Amino acid sequence: MKKPIFILLIATIVLSVVAISFFLSRDKEQDILSKVPASAKSIMIIDLQALLTKLVIDDLGSDKSSAAKLSEMILDSLPDIDLSQSGISLLEKIVLFTTENPNNDNIRLNLILRIANIEEFENFIDSLAENKSLDVKKNRTKKIAWSKQYRTIINWDKNFVIASVLTNNQIQDEKALKNILSLKKGKSILTDSSFMIKQEADYDILLYSLPYSNYPKKNNLFIRSNIKSIVSLIRFKDGELEFEAELTAKKESPLDKLFNIQKKGLPLLSVPDTCAINTILNINPKVFFQIIKQYSSIKFNIKEIPLLAVWNGSANFAFNGTKIIKNEYISYDYDDDFNKIEIKKIIKDKIWDIQAVLGTDKATLDSVFRQTKIYKSKKDTLLFKGSNFVLKNIGKEHLCYNKHVDQPNLHKKIKTENFSTELNYKYFIPLLQEIGIDKDSLQLNKFEFEKLKLSISKKEHINLSCSFHFADKEKNSFFSIVENWE
Repeated sequence: MKKPIFILLIATIVLSVVAISFFLSRDKEQDILSKVPASAKSIMIIDLQALLTKLVIDDLGSDKSSAAKLSEMILDSLPDIDLSQSGISLLEKIVLFTTENPNNDNIRLNLILRIANIEEFENFIDSLAENKSLDVKKNRTKKIAWSKQYRTIINWDKNFVIASVLTNNQIQDEKALKNILSLKKGKSILTDSSFMIKQEADYDILLYSLPYSNYPKKNNLFIRSNIKSIVSLIRFKDGELEFEAELTAKKESPLDKLFNIQKKGLPLLSVPDTCAINTILNINPKVFFQIIKQYSSIKFNIKEIPLLAVWNGSANFAFNGTKIIKNEYISYDYDDDFNKIEIKKIIKDKIWDIQAVLGTDKATLDSVFRQTKIYKSKKDTLLFKGSNFVLKNIGKEHLCYNKHVDQPNLHKKIKTENFSTELNYKYFIPLLQEIGIDKDSLQLNKFEFEKLKLSISKKEHINLSCSFHFADKEKNSFFSIVENWE
C-alpha cells in the first residue's frame, strides 16, 4: 500500500515542479514582452531554448556532428568575446522589434535580452570598454554604451539590455532606448490580444508585423492598402522547414475579396510523379485582374485576350516538362526525267507538356465564341491561331493541353484551399536550364532542396501554410540551411 502512495507523491511533486516552471517561464516571457511598445511595427521572437533542445536531440543520433560544425561557424564569425561571462540570459526567448518614426522614413531595429546577473553584465561591459570594443558612459542616471564600428547603441537596467541601430542623432537614440526600458505594461504589446494568443503557440521563431506607414518600397502600397496584420510561425523539423502565417485582411479590400468566394468543385488533373509544378486556384477572377492592374508592373488589356473574360476563377495548371516527338514532313522534288518524287523526312521536335483545367462561365463563353474567330486543327479547337494547344469542352469546364500528347486523365475533387501549389525541385531545375537559366545561380540549389508545398485558404482570416522539404530526412532543416549558407 505504501509503494503506490510513494509513487503518487513523487508524481505529484514532479508535476508541480513542471507546472511552476511553466508559469515562471511564461512570466519571464511576458516580462520581456512588456518592453515591446504596442506601436511596434514588427516583432520577432526566437525561442532559443526550444530550438537548441531540438537541435541537440537531433544531433545526438547523428554521425555528422552538425552541432560541432555550427559551433565552429559561430565562433569564427564572432569577435573574441566570452559570452559565457556576459551576465546575459541566452537560454530564453530573444526578442527583436522595429519602431517607425511617423514623421519620416526612419525605422529603428531593437534587440532586447534578459539580464541574469547585473553585476556580471556590467563587468562584461567594462571589459569591452577596456579593449576598445565599446564606448561606455555610466552614472547614476545614465547607463549607455555604443560602438561606431558596429553602429550599435546599448542601454540597460537591472533586468534588461536593449540594443539598437546607432543613427546620426545619439541624443535621440539614448532617449528612444530610455523610453523602452521605462515602458509600462499598459502601453506594451501585451495589450494586443491577437498577438498574445499567437505567441502561446508552438514555434521556433514567431514573426508579427503591421503595415509600415512611410516605408518607401513600392510593393508596400499593396500591403498598406490590404493587410491589417501578419503573424507567422516557423518550425525547424527533421528534413522540413515549416512556415505558417495568418493574414488579417482589411474588410472589403481587394485581398479580402480575392479569396472571399464560394468554393467550386473542379475536375483535377491526374499528374505524374515527375510533374514539376502543379497549381490549383479558386479565386475571384475580376478582383485578381484588378489587383494586377492596380499594383503590378504587368500591363495587359483583358479585352485583347477574350478567353480570360470567360474564366470563373477555378483552375488547375500542371507543368510536366518537355517531351521529344517525331514529326513527319513531306516535300517534293523532281528526278532527271522531271517526274515528281515525294520525300519523307522525320524530324525530332521538343514540345512543352503543359496542361490545364479551367472553370468557365458558359454564357460569357458563348458570347465570346460568337464574336471571336475560332481556329481549328482537324476536329480540335485551338487555343489561338498556330497553337499546339487544344481546348476541349468537358461540361462546365474546359481542358487545355498539347495536341501532341494524350488527353490528360481527370478525377473529381473539391479543394478547400483558395490556392495550392507543389513544386518538385528535381524536375523543375531542368526546365529552367532549358529556357537559359543557370542552375548554379539559384539560391535554393545550395540547400539540397527537394520540394515546396504551399497552400492558402480563407475563413475568418487568410491562412497560409508552406513547407520546404530537404533531401536529408534525418537532419534538422536548421542544420541543412546553416551548413550551406554562404
